[in-house]
Amino acid sequence: MTMGKLFLSAISVVCLSVASIGACPVESTQTSVKVEAAQKKYWISSTGKTHNSSCRYYNNCKGYWSDTGSGDNCKICGGTSK
Repeated sequence: MTMGKLFLSAISVVCLSVASIGACPVESTQTSVKVEAAQKKYWISSTGKTHNSSCRYYNNCKGYWSDTGSGDNCKICGGTSK
């Protein structure tokens, strides 16, 4: 087993143990991200570019959710223009 897999296995066991008492932070974080994603239309990356849901960078890089674009659209997906 590689070190990464071993680490993930250990975290899974800890999380499952903690989840049984209702305090698993991973589960609540994933749920809140899904709710926020459903409420917002665009992803504004740390570079300031606006990405729509068809983009490979949508929620896949550092950034934040927004209902409006930043004014600087991504050249791959078109941001708010498509």
